[in-house]
This record gives sequence, structure tokens and C-alpha cells, in this order.
Amino acid sequence: MKNSIFLPKSIEVIICSGGGVGTTFFIEEIKRYKSTNDPHDLDGLKHLPLPPISLNKNLKAIFVLGDPLIACASLFRRDFHSQQSVVMNRFLLRKRLISASMNLEHYAQEKFDGLLFDRQLMNWKTRPTAYDILFVKYEKIHDNLKVIQEFLGLPDEFVVKFPKKIDRRTDLSALTEKAKNGLSDKYGALKNKIDELDDVAIKKGSASGYTSIKYFFSNAFTFTMDYLSIIFVEILKKFFPGMVARTKQIFTK
Repeated sequence: MKNSIFLPKSIEVIICSGGGVGTTFFIEEIKRYKSTNDPHDLDGLKHLPLPPISLNKNLKAIFVLGDPLIACASLFRRDFHSQQSVVMNRFLLRKRLISASMNLEHYAQEKFDGLLFDRQLMNWKTRPTAYDILFVKYEKIHDNLKVIQEFLGLPDEFVVKFPKKIDRRTDLSALTEKAKNGLSDKYGALKNKIDELDDVAIKKGSASGYTSIKYFFSNAFTFTMDYLSIIFVEILKKFFPGMVARTKQIFTK
């Protein structure tokens, strides 16, 4: 997995989520018409904890929302919980990771949040970007295909050939009461917040006339120090790779 907040200029559309909300199939469908991030996250972009920086002025982004209780249960059901915890914590200096051996009921009783769904959503909704972001609830994707088509400039074929909606494999009915209550305590407030949001909404890019990188620097104060430190290193790696390589050599001798 690559750890970068910089998008290749070749990417026309980035689709992101916190995981457990069917992002893979959604990317695969859009990839038929546009250059996207990798549906299997080989480029490390599918679950970015914050909006990426791109020099592509025509970039469009989609963030898929979902019930965090079901998303968490889905990650544990597929044994993706530990890997996803690493992905969601990757840019933080202080990490709270879920171990691979931890089961869902145990995690539900823990006081820490290792998936950081709330923090990711806050970042995507509030951090400045030069590009537009469409937020859509997973359960309402099929009801809003025309909106997605228009947002991305896709042909009518996208709507006509989009796969039929199928029932989710994960629900909460199979969980113990202890697990359900624990997940509700951990993610209930976020679920309520998501339930109150529109099924689909577009956040307009607010960097008119600027590239994302310029707008990022002009709004850097809005990022927490946790993110600023890693973003600073990413910027050095992007524009001064030789200096970073020499620094590594000094500290690893």
C-alpha cells in the first residue's frame, strides 16, 4: 500500500470511503468510463483519511457514506479489520490499531476507535479542496445514478448497465446483544449524524483559479498537527526526493 496524499495527474475520478460500503464494485463500474483509483486499493487511495492533493484541475471525487455499525461488522466478517485500521491511522503520529486477533465483540467493548470513520468524514467534508466532491450514501447509490452520471459526465450507458441492487451480506441481526450495544456506543452518534445528511450532496471546490497544492498551502492552518507533520514529509518527498533520500541515509547509518 502506498502512503501518499498526492494523486497522479492521470486520475480523473477518485472514489473513497471508510470501508465496508461496497466501494470496490462502485469503482469498477466508474472505471469503465473514467480513469480512477485502483478498486482493490493497490495504490492506497481508496480509503484516504483526508482529501488528496491533485494538480488535475478537472478532478472529481466521490465519497461513499454508510452505516458505521454495519461497515464495522462487515470489515470484521471479512477479516479486514486490522488492515483497515492500519490504513485509517496511516497519517497519524499517535495510532490506535486493531489487532488481527481481536474479534468484533471484544472490539465493541473497547474504549478506543481504531477505524476513525468520524474523523475521516469530518476531513472530507470540511478540509479545503480545489475540486468538487460528491457525497452519496451507499444504500442510495442506485436511486441517484443520474446525479452521479451528470456529476462525472458519464454516458447514458452508465445508468442503463449499472448492476442491479442486491441485499447486503452483513447485517446486525447475527451479532450478540453485547456486540450490538458496544458498536452502538462507539458509532451510534456518527450513525445519527449520517442519517441526518442528504442521500446525495455535492461540496463545491472552493479554490477557484488555484491548483489544489496552492490552496493547500494557503489553508494549511486548518489541518491538525497530526496531519501536518506527515503532509510536510509527503511534500518534501514529492518535490525534494533527493533531500529526503540523503536524510534517510544519515539517520540509518
